[in-house]
Amino acid sequence: MVVASLAFFLLLILLRIGFRAWRAMHFQSRHDPLTGLANRRVFEHNLRAAVGGARQRRASLALILLDLDHFKAVNDSFGHFVGDEFAIVTPELSSREEAEQAATRIIDSLRPGCRIGTHSLPSAASIGVSFYPDRAQDAAGLSHCADLAMYESKQGGRGRYMVFNPCGDFSIELNRCAV
Repeated sequence: MVVASLAFFLLLILLRIGFRAWRAMHFQSRHDPLTGLANRRVFEHNLRAAVGGARQRRASLALILLDLDHFKAVNDSFGHFVGDEFAIVTPELSSREEAEQAATRIIDSLRPGCRIGTHSLPSAASIGVSFYPDRAQDAAGLSHCADLAMYESKQGGRGRYMVFNPCGDFSIELNRCAV
């Protein structure tokens, strides 16, 4: 009886350790190890779910992609290899004006730069914005359109945002508050 109780107790401990290990591996497979932020796999899943929800509700949503400008120099200087691209899915920001205000706030919040120890680092982001269902009909298309707008933002001088324009005339969509 004592042996059976001890065996059962050890089994519970092993199961608990196994569950903790599984949970840790599951988290690691879905999150960046340095920041703890969700990785691309989680982003793509969440974006598909957000587009599906917007489709069911017959609603709009905005996708804001941002790339930190000149971040390679930061990684090279400090020896860290962290991502410099981020995405914001905004189901509650359905109007173009709201998404542009959000992009402007992001750009403005990065302008002061940041400090790492005794080092002052400039910071800026190039941002691309696209809308469902106006500019894309699915998550992959929405992501592609926002990525094209972000690339145009970088090509146009960085530190600004661009809204995807299917005609390819990004100059009409250019944020006038460029750094």
